[in-house]
Amino acid sequence: MKILSIIFTLIIIVSSKSFGETKNNLSSNTKELEFTSDTIKVDEKNKIVTASGNVVIINENRKIIADKVVYDQNIDKAIATGKVILTEKDGSIYESNEVVLTNEFKSVVAIPLFGKLEDKSSISSENFKKNDIGESFFNEGVYTACDCDLKKQETPIWRLESKQIHHDPKTQTIYLKHPVMKIFSLPVYYLPYLSFPDWTVKRRSGFLTPTYGYSNRNRFHIKVPYYYAPENDPTWDMTFTTHQNGKTGHADQLNIRKEYENTSLETNIYNGNLDTNKSNGDNVFAVNLKASTSLKNNWDMTIEGKYADQETFMRRYGFDGDSSYKSYIELKKINNNSISNIEIYNIQNLDETSSNNEPVLAPSVSHHIFNTNKKHGYNYDIKLNAHSIYNDESYDIKRWSGFGNLNKKLYFQNLLLDADANIGLDLYSIQGRPSNDTNDNRYIDRISSGFSVAASNQFDFINETSSFIIEPKIQLSSLLTTDRTDEVPNRDSSEFILDQANLFLNNQYQGRDNIQSNDRLNFGVTILGMNETFGDFNFFVGQSQKLSGTQKNISIANKDRQSHIINTISWN
Repeated sequence: MKILSIIFTLIIIVSSKSFGETKNNLSSNTKELEFTSDTIKVDEKNKIVTASGNVVIINENRKIIADKVVYDQNIDKAIATGKVILTEKDGSIYESNEVVLTNEFKSVVAIPLFGKLEDKSSISSENFKKNDIGESFFNEGVYTACDCDLKKQETPIWRLESKQIHHDPKTQTIYLKHPVMKIFSLPVYYLPYLSFPDWTVKRRSGFLTPTYGYSNRNRFHIKVPYYYAPENDPTWDMTFTTHQNGKTGHADQLNIRKEYENTSLETNIYNGNLDTNKSNGDNVFAVNLKASTSLKNNWDMTIEGKYADQETFMRRYGFDGDSSYKSYIELKKINNNSISNIEIYNIQNLDETSSNNEPVLAPSVSHHIFNTNKKHGYNYDIKLNAHSIYNDESYDIKRWSGFGNLNKKLYFQNLLLDADANIGLDLYSIQGRPSNDTNDNRYIDRISSGFSVAASNQFDFINETSSFIIEPKIQLSSLLTTDRTDEVPNRDSSEFILDQANLFLNNQYQGRDNIQSNDRLNFGVTILGMNETFGDFNFFVGQSQKLSGTQKNISIANKDRQSHIINTISWN
């Protein structure tokens, strides 16, 4: 194969008799243009160059690959045919059957065109034109953000069809004439005109896509957001949204975001006149604020505050689905072998029936140390916690807790023996109880200790298309503690549910309030499967058999039963 790799100025040298004095010669007296092909034919009389076979042309704007290129120097026009691939400077790749290049290869016409943009979105056009200033025109254009091949007529989940798609790189804007949005080939909306920033623009002020609908409660309703981004200050922006809720009123929402060097801030403010459970045409107001910042010595602080002057309007109109608002300050420090946390919070219940349960935690302080003793081959955990909580269903409680755990793992080929031993101490000062709790013991202490031994084994089954891992596990667990279940209110594990995550924990309740003496035999089987045709699945079945002990202060049905069977399955 004969490969010619030359600069177009070399073509001029070869054909100097015909090309040398021409103003629009192939060297064009501008930046160099690299050129390779299997064969090249120069018609000096007619000033035509024909390149065939693996033609590659590279200039400052794009790279062109084609089966054949014919260049007419008289009119500065090149026609590329065959399988033509254009790679633009911005990373976009276009394919066509025929491409016409003029104006020193700066202007392009392609019929038809299929493109893959830098962000993996796709575009096609029956007729494509790009002028020398970089403007692109996609006539009868189709655009989709789905990663699919329009050339192979793959149907994307959604696509945008337009009579003309015009991209102006100077204004960094895309303009669409008569765009139609289609979902699975079904048209869902039409606009006579639409414009939006191109992929090079990170943000720009303007109206965002409105949302509208109809319901029996509101009749016709619409939400129109306007986004504001100051050009000279990239550290903040905001969105103002008007919510017109038909016959039930209106509300305005202001969302502001601000970034500092080590701090981020976001707030939402709601104000309006809406029908509520309280009255029709009720003036409503709500605000939420969230800020996070990095402090010295690896401490991070998060502050979040929420407030609403109405119990239900935030949920009723879809502004916020929470039934209670938690406002808090949290300080957290994470090191390689420790986690420290300080938290203060207040809860506002938006449900009128739960207004008596608005606890205040002031404060909660915890420190968790964990490490591995490589010399003796064991892991250890130490957890310290102190908190004071008020009005938690009329309980006022202060608690100090300490917990330590040692873990040792022994491997015998695929067999794993896993042993744990722990000890804990909890001190309570109960300052207030509800009227239905007649226990008058204010100061309570509890010592607990436990151990567990588990054995598990992995069995692997692997072939060219599938792999399976089966792991059975059995554990004997024992926990011994002072019985304080009638004196300590269970505030941190009353809604306990046995699942795969806590089945093999020595204290399955996980919280410190409901520690009870019991002996259990726990066992389960995990099956992981990966198959090229059927995908991946995860299956688990397990059982916890109570051998002795108690199971009090939990809200699950049949809480006195001796055995619990659980199973989970997921398929991707």
